[in-house]
Amino acid sequence: MKLIDLVKNHTGKQIFFKNGLTAIRERSNLLLFIQSKTTKNTKLKEIKISIGDSVETKLGVFTIKVTKNKNVDCVSNRYSEKISADNLKDIFILRRWKNGDKFIPLGMTNFKKVSDFLSEQKVSAFKKKEQLVLTNGNKIVWVVGHRIDNRFRLQSNSEKVIRLWIK
Repeated sequence: MKLIDLVKNHTGKQIFFKNGLTAIRERSNLLLFIQSKTTKNTKLKEIKISIGDSVETKLGVFTIKVTKNKNVDCVSNRYSEKISADNLKDIFILRRWKNGDKFIPLGMTNFKKVSDFLSEQKVSAFKKKEQLVLTNGNKIVWVVGHRIDNRFRLQSNSEKVIRLWIK
């Protein structure tokens, strides 16, 4: 009966069963997941990353390095970006996005809520909950795997260029 009610609900709604089974309503699908007891309540802590460092994440090894190459064309996938770091501090924070988080997507001039951006990108509700953002000084620099903030795009006068990537 719970599953039938879930099908009638909005996208992103979910129900939990005692045996670790979770059902999530997606756009045209009903997804079922079995969570192990060890991963059920694990939360990603905020991870501090200094320029020049690498840290292990669920997605892979996250690295931030200074580079002299300003060519954006050599960025080969969605998990690799180059940004202007002229006005950034040396410490970044990698964390899950929070309600109310905003950034200016590359190519835009106005702020957009991360939740709205992810919905427009058709990110599933399940993946949306796991979405990481990279911040610097309380500003979102990168919605990881999707888009950098327009304020940190490379420009012809950028002096300090940083490459962000996950491998």
